[in-house]
Amino acid sequence: AGLGSDVRAFWGDELKTVKSPYPTPIPGSLRSCPPEGHGYEEPVAMPALNLDAALVHQNLGDAQGNAAYTGIDPYFDDLFLMSAE
Repeated sequence: AGLGSDVRAFWGDELKTVKSPYPTPIPGSLRSCPPEGHGYEEPVAMPALNLDAALVHQNLGDAQGNAAYTGIDPYFDDLFLMSAE
């Protein structure tokens, strides 16, 4: 995503292309393209987002503002909380 669009023009030098270390699969086959320098995708990479705050889903809470997960977190909220300032 991003190649052939205005995304790179908008972001300028913040976006880079990164050559994938994995060969591109041949459509309809379990094999990959030959590793002679071609057949590797070059996706656009951007810097990580720095979150100021995170909105998370909790199953249980009280009047004092305490909250807890009561099961498996399918939304990766714990990772959002760790990355937010």
